[in-house]
Amino acid sequence: MRTKLLNKLSLGWLIVFLMPVAAQQIESAKLPDSLAGQRVAAYLKAFNSGDEQLMRSFFQENVSPAAMQQRPIDLRLEAYHEMRGNIGTIALRRVLKATENNIVVLVQGKDGGWREITFEFEVEAQHRFLALGVEDVAAPSGTVTTTPPRPMTNAEVLTSVEKYLDGLVAADDFSGTVLIAKGATPIFQKAYGFPSKEYNIPNRIEKVSGQDYYSCVRERIFKPAGMEDTDYYEADMPTPNIASGYTSEGVASAGGKLRRNNIYTRPARGSSAGGGYSTAADLLKFSLALQSEKLSLPAFRKGETKASSQGNMGVAGGANGINAVLEMNFATGFTIVVMSNYDPPSAGTVGQQIRAWIANSQPNGNPNH
Repeated sequence: MRTKLLNKLSLGWLIVFLMPVAAQQIESAKLPDSLAGQRVAAYLKAFNSGDEQLMRSFFQENVSPAAMQQRPIDLRLEAYHEMRGNIGTIALRRVLKATENNIVVLVQGKDGGWREITFEFEVEAQHRFLALGVEDVAAPSGTVTTTPPRPMTNAEVLTSVEKYLDGLVAADDFSGTVLIAKGATPIFQKAYGFPSKEYNIPNRIEKVSGQDYYSCVRERIFKPAGMEDTDYYEADMPTPNIASGYTSEGVASAGGKLRRNNIYTRPARGSSAGGGYSTAADLLKFSLALQSEKLSLPAFRKGETKASSQGNMGVAGGANGINAVLEMNFATGFTIVVMSNYDPPSAGTVGQQIRAWIANSQPNGNPNH
């Protein structure tokens, strides 16, 4: 199955998912009564509004000119729509750190996930936004989670994943592909639902033939990584084996189970902001290319010359009828790929649950048994 290629949201508006670390106990949240604190409060209000014009006004009034020059407002709005589509509205739970040019908060998304958001500001008196970073964290102690109470074997993890996905598919809450790999070896890969409901064609894992794509991306990313089935296909060009997306947006139905094809909300062709197509197998190749440093990432933090291929990283993206998650734990070698042709957070929810089970598994178990 091909579905939308994940976006990398960089230059200050990057959604980075790390393997969970313990979040601190929730206390009453209160932002500092400073200019930086007021800007964070304004961001949360604009983010939760779902109003593009309000978010546009926020960027115009609160982002530094230098940062705006690096990343124009239209690209920021695209990133905003992706992030909000993935996690929904966010509730402030705690202020973890607050200085004149740095504020870190703990929030909970409508999807149930917990995240730390770091806001970086100018050192000048106006303290306008320079950057924002988002990291997944584990639920605070005392919060009900879906993580099993005892360590699981790898075999139990895979059994739980399959049962979980079967339940979601039976409830029509998921359609797409899931791949879990240990190193270069997939230990679970399965497709669910239909890439085309109109013709009842089932989703598949296997590869399909490629077409022309932008030469720079092809030569510098896709080709070195061996991603033969990843491209920026044009909407009006016949391309075999591309999945259709199905969205509940604008469809009145009980429980959001009635969906329509997203053909009119997809771009004519993708760009650097997103809109490409890929397969689960190709995204595993991308993960392995990063881990082996065949490909390198730009630096996301001050003082770095390039991003480290050690530790953990993930990227997520989505739009109407499209949601995808790629998570890489460089320390353990696990890669999780979830690609869905339903609305967000269909893939994000599955990826979060799989990651929780893997994090709770026995470290020395055999992943193939």
